[in-house]
Amino acid sequence: MKKIFIQHLLVLSAAVMFNSYLPAQTSHSTSPFVIVDPGNHSALLESIKAKNEKTYRHLTRTYPEAIINNVRQEKDGTFIKASLNGNMLKVKYDIKGKFINAVLSYPCKDLDEKIADQVMEAYPGFAVFGQVLDVTVGNESVLLVMIENRKSWKRVRLTKDGMDVYEEYVKSF
Repeated sequence: MKKIFIQHLLVLSAAVMFNSYLPAQTSHSTSPFVIVDPGNHSALLESIKAKNEKTYRHLTRTYPEAIINNVRQEKDGTFIKASLNGNMLKVKYDIKGKFINAVLSYPCKDLDEKIADQVMEAYPGFAVFGQVLDVTVGNESVLLVMIENRKSWKRVRLTKDGMDVYEEYVKSF
């Protein structure tokens, strides 16, 4: 019981800490994602490698296509913001370079159709909208999917154990 509570607490804290509540930027370009400043990415990657080899190895193996945008060193660890195929990725490591959590945010249109169908079957009358958060803590991964109807919206949590409502709000008119 205590282990399950701690896992849920970690997922909740990661989602709250990394969710910015800012609308996603949209692009009207059909060209592939391009590194705006490859020198900055390379410099940031080198600074990660110089500070902690373990962090560097995990980051480059787990997210080889990530474009590093920002690295922040704090007393409790390293926070990395990156772009992964045009989507926002935020990764946290502890002081020793151990992976703590990652949050990948992407538009609902990129959500796997099978998962979207599964959510809409479980919640008839609701449609998927907004951003999907893929939260990884340790070896566990959780999807947080936003759904709405005319009267309310919900954030549905999908885990390997099933699906439940994580947040729910009634719209005011």
